[in-house]
Amino acid sequence: MIRKKEKILSFILVLWIYLQSYLTVMEIIINPSLVSAFYYLAIVLLLFYALFITGRKINKTTTLFFAVYLIYLTINLMLVSYRYYVLIEGLTSLIIFSIPFLIIGDLDFNFQIFINYWKKVAGWNLIALGIYFILYYMKLVGYGVFAGLTVPNTLIMMFIFLKKPSLYNFLIIGINITVTLLFGGRMASIALICTFIIVSILAIKDNIVRVLMGMSYIMLAGLTFINLKEIIMFIYKSLSAFGIKSRTLLLLSEQLSQGNIFQNIYLTDRSYIYEQSLKYINERLGAPAGFGIVRELTEGRYYHAHNLLLELILLLGIAGTAIFLVLCIKRICWIKHNREYDYYCFLLLLIGFYVVYSFTGTNVLNSFASILIFALLIKTGYKKCI
Repeated sequence: MIRKKEKILSFILVLWIYLQSYLTVMEIIINPSLVSAFYYLAIVLLLFYALFITGRKINKTTTLFFAVYLIYLTINLMLVSYRYYVLIEGLTSLIIFSIPFLIIGDLDFNFQIFINYWKKVAGWNLIALGIYFILYYMKLVGYGVFAGLTVPNTLIMMFIFLKKPSLYNFLIIGINITVTLLFGGRMASIALICTFIIVSILAIKDNIVRVLMGMSYIMLAGLTFINLKEIIMFIYKSLSAFGIKSRTLLLLSEQLSQGNIFQNIYLTDRSYIYEQSLKYINERLGAPAGFGIVRELTEGRYYHAHNLLLELILLLGIAGTAIFLVLCIKRICWIKHNREYDYYCFLLLLIGFYVVYSFTGTNVLNSFASILIFALLIKTGYKKCI
């Protein structure tokens, strides 16, 4: 009975990771706003099922986290005028992250079963990826369908590759990173590439081979950077000849055409969000603003700061962010000595990826990677992987 529950918990968690990407395909038959509503309805139904499955077997730390979150949200609502934004962000985030927190916090959650389920789904997702590409080529769906599939696929396969390098795992990683690079977003691509470089080096046991591989990566990176504009334009034109448009390559080519890529790094109004956020932080001397502040500062145009550090400072304040990061580091050190090695390695893999990814994108309150990180960090009760 317990084994069955472990499998159900893992299935729900993997479904939660991919749910938004799967449902986005429905845009070919119904209005996108209805797809969003249907997504939250599905999340709520999954949440109720997760509550039913987990019952009372939730660790105390997870329960305490929910209590602190709700108290903070209530105080936030009482102290600000933009209550609507606070309520929307606070409740939608709570609904989204409750599922993984409940499941991972369940005393019967089995980490190894979860990893095995995720790996199998990532393999089958190659079929879904092919379907997505056909729909994209036919202009039935947008580029947004890809990252929700390729990023989690790549992360789990990189973890498997780290444990057991194989050509099959390498090919799946390569396919997913390539699709992310072409259609899934610039920062997601860079984060995945950087993470895989480290993973591929660590996966090699021979120190001499590690050094040679590291040197090869450095040389390849140098050659790519020197010829970056030519490479991007060649790939972009080659794809365009077949009627395939790559938003990522288009944005990169526009940046390069303006001169120094580092001086023209933002083409999607992120500089405006950063200016407003930094101005607000300076005016309040780093005091916390809580939920919904980015919506308020940008008059509802944007809903998060597109940078992890800015989001944490806006949410918790400078002092609160410092305390939060210190607690996270201490918790990681504790996990290193009190959890199985796979658990610790997987956590570091997610953190390494997310730190790079969150430099210019993603929302810490609803990104699957950040939510998994925090859920794994605060888990106390632990079942040995068998």
